[in-house]
Amino acid sequence: MRHACRQDYVAFYEDELKFRKAMRYPPAVALINVVVKARTRQGAVEDAGTIAEAMRLPGLDAWKVLGPAPAPLGRLKGEHRAQLFIKGTHRTAMRKALLTVLDGRPELKRRTIVDVDPMSVL
Repeated sequence: MRHACRQDYVAFYEDELKFRKAMRYPPAVALINVVVKARTRQGAVEDAGTIAEAMRLPGLDAWKVLGPAPAPLGRLKGEHRAQLFIKGTHRTAMRKALLTVLDGRPELKRRTIVDVDPMSVL
């Protein structure tokens, strides 16, 4: 707020970038938002959990999987939604690993939305 009051864009940018690096938020790391749709809330969370577990590879610290949890818009157009995030510094490897998981589960792939570097997580 103090930077806004002073119209100090440069100071705001520098402070925000420090905060984002410390918290491991974009643009310091890549972020993939994965939203899974299902007929029931439990089904959406379970399916998202399947993806999350497949992405949590033993001994791999190239990325971190956060979730799953009910999505902020938990129900949309009659479908329940759950989401998870994949956060790390290897965007291409994260994306390829996720696509490999989804390719192995075509029925789940059809109900999954993948957003690399999302502008919004709603």
